[in-house]
Amino acid sequence: MTSNEHLFSSPPLTSAKIKILLSNEKQKYQVIEKESSTSAPAAGWWETFGYPAVKDENDKFCRIKGYISCVKCFHTFIYSSNSGTTRFKQHAWKCSNGTSSITIESSNSSSTQSTLAQ
Repeated sequence: MTSNEHLFSSPPLTSAKIKILLSNEKQKYQVIEKESSTSAPAAGWWETFGYPAVKDENDKFCRIKGYISCVKCFHTFIYSSNSGTTRFKQHAWKCSNGTSSITIESSNSSSTQSTLAQ
């Protein structure tokens, strides 16, 4: 049994567990670049994401299939080729901008409220 088989035969990984592992065990877990299956350039939001990966017994990072992770904050999503992209695009926008702004206008003044991205 390889270390990867052992990893996946232990309690199943969840998006939240993968995020914690990427944040706290950086020697063993990393986000690796998306492999390009075509010569066409990837959508812009893909630049924010990669695949979570675990180091195997040969010190090579192997993709944890079924997930994508943000390269900035390690937020991890379940992913397949049939996944819709709206939530990924929203996260990419929030994470790359750092804040979201809401502008409230009234007849007398204008104010802006910012909230931190999660």
